[in-house]
Amino acid sequence: QLPLEMCQTMNGMWGYKVSDTNYKSVEELVELIVRAAAKGSNLLLNIGPQPNGQLPALSLDRLHGIGAWMEQYSESVYGTQRSTTVGEQEWGVATEKEGRTFLHVLDRKAQRLTVPTARKPRRVAAFPSGELLTTTYDKRAGKLTVELPAHLDVIDYVVEVTLK
Repeated sequence: QLPLEMCQTMNGMWGYKVSDTNYKSVEELVELIVRAAAKGSNLLLNIGPQPNGQLPALSLDRLHGIGAWMEQYSESVYGTQRSTTVGEQEWGVATEKEGRTFLHVLDRKAQRLTVPTARKPRRVAAFPSGELLTTTYDKRAGKLTVELPAHLDVIDYVVEVTLK
């Protein structure tokens, strides 16, 4: 298995171009980070510095937004690997770490998750708050159903599943 790396720009150029202000949103950049982690990949995110060596204000704005997200959710991507049981789903992707699976719900309209798992989970909670979520487990079908809050008002709603 070879190491993977995804390469992306914050805007449309690999270098600096004063007229290129078509920057990806913080939401799009966080989704790139999460999707890279879910593939077991590193993300190389390019920032084209200005001719004077400073970073463009729009790049700094995006980096601050990513940093704010990382302050809460970094554990769900750093040191993780791609999920061996949960592939890419309509609602998002998953990462794994030390007996825990992090479900990254990128679809803000999702109300319920159906997750394949051969083992009954010990705990299913919103991350990082730890608020327990309503679930049902169908052992015969090997699937977990997770009920989500009515309104997902965050970039990436993360569910932490701890297996027995």
